[in-house]
Amino acid sequence: TNNHVVISNNVITTSNVMGIQVISSNDITISNNVLRDTDQNAIHVQGGSDITITNNNIKGAGRETNVTYYGIRMTTSTAGYNISGNRIRKFGSGNEVLNGISISITCTGGLLSRNDIEDTTLDDDSTSPATDAAIAKGATVATSQTTQSTSYVDLATAGPAVTVNT
Repeated sequence: TNNHVVISNNVITTSNVMGIQVISSNDITISNNVLRDTDQNAIHVQGGSDITITNNNIKGAGRETNVTYYGIRMTTSTAGYNISGNRIRKFGSGNEVLNGISISITCTGGLLSRNDIEDTTLDDDSTSPATDAAIAKGATVATSQTTQSTSYVDLATAGPAVTVNT
């Protein structure tokens, strides 16, 4: 258990277990780190409160076992967390992460925002999710269309679709 800790500006590559692991700690900031090719979770927080995970660049987490580990994982009743501005990518071959970000059902009071999880997924099972987690890339319509209408109308080509659960 540690309190009031900042883990920042590190480069962690080819870790045999977790890249960064925090257990039952409060007022923790994990920011501006580069994590590559971790065998298990790149960042794992198990319990505690007031956790901030921002602006980390993660690629190739979960190399030990396919679809078992996560880029960022929150478990064990973690409360009051902010996960924002992180970029999470798969390795591209071999064993890959199960989810880019995963929050267990025991976690509460969290906010996820502006995370770029382009080729991974989000699994937020927390009891009070406040999520704006994925920045989708490449969701465009290549056809140029216009309208003279002064009210909402459908164009001929359908655009990208998003489903939001509230």
